Amino acid sequence: MEISRALMATDAAIICMDVQRGVLESQKAFIRDKILSAKVPFVAVALTHLDVIAPERRERQILYIIAELKSMNANVPVLIPSDVNVPSVKGLQIVTGIKALRSVLASWASNPDRSARIEEWLKANVRGVLKLATEALTERKEVLVAKDADRQKYIVGKKGEITACH
Repeated sequence: MEISRALMATDAAIICMDVQRGVLESQKAFIRDKILSAKVPFVAVALTHLDVIAPERRERQILYIIAELKSMNANVPVLIPSDVNVPSVKGLQIVTGIKALRSVLASWASNPDRSARIEEWLKANVRGVLKLATEALTERKEVLVAKDADRQKYIVGKKGEITACH
């Protein structure tokens, strides 16, 4: 539930995938059900652990993951945050290195279509956004109307929940 709440408050997502494991069914479901259906405006996939794959196998692994993403209509940039030797694959949007990753994020922030994409995201998620806002206001109201001792218990409980998430 917490991931769903977080996605209601975001306009961008970078999904990390371990290249050694490929695309898991749970990741496919997450991308399909949480990212694509929510119309998150800016999405990318970051491939991790590419450095432990033999150089001659890297291209095949990357192509496999990209094919899996395309089969879900997830035509998103593929990011490789580490500075490893990556084969040049014609027609693929692959970004390597931390500096390149930062430039992708900066391009999202300065994208001229950003407001239109966010408007589309809001239209697709208006009920969820309203529900999230209502829940937040209800929690604040509960804290305000609680007696001092109850308020302290409530706050400690919420801090515990937050700590458990991290």
